[in-house]
Amino acid sequence: MHKLRPQLWFALLIVFSIIIGGCIGNESDNDATQNGVQGQNEEKMISHPIFEWEGATEIVLTNMSRDDEIPAKIADTYDLDGMPETIERYDLVRFGSFNLDSEKTNAVEITIHGDEYEMTLDKMGPEKSDGALSYVGEIGDEINSSSYFEIKDDQVSGMIVLPEEIILIESLKSKENSASPDAPLHLVLSTDNIDLSSRAGYAEMG
Repeated sequence: MHKLRPQLWFALLIVFSIIIGGCIGNESDNDATQNGVQGQNEEKMISHPIFEWEGATEIVLTNMSRDDEIPAKIADTYDLDGMPETIERYDLVRFGSFNLDSEKTNAVEITIHGDEYEMTLDKMGPEKSDGALSYVGEIGDEINSSSYFEIKDDQVSGMIVLPEEIILIESLKSKENSASPDAPLHLVLSTDNIDLSSRAGYAEMG
């Protein structure tokens, strides 16, 4: 699979540790309640794309598993064969114009699993040598939330940190000798759709 930026994988590993820690020592009499809430959350997440930036997102494929068949045009252009087995669900999207103002705070409408939020973004640091701009911000009234986006035209690398979930957005690299796509395809992942059961088991044994 394509390579995610090191800082995004680092954030993902941090949240893995948090989730695994929360799995250890849960009381058994809470299992029924937790399973009921989890079932409702899973149904909601499956029925909506993981992440949308209002007015700038084209959903190409949603609710995909690593075993689902990829359309030939996408499979011929991008390498998704190396998708880790722990990823239970992902989305593929394209982005258009973001219309961000680098001189002031931007208020952006987004949806996460179908829920609407206002995300604020401020430019961080100077423009990079490749023309990319970095933005940081917060998600609505969510306590301890944060967001980071690196944007160059319609190519995006991003991370949204919520109290119980991290969402990662990363552009996919084209295969060698494949035709250049009109707009780059992006992979969208949520830590809620990554299987941590085996890791949790190892942690308990340790």
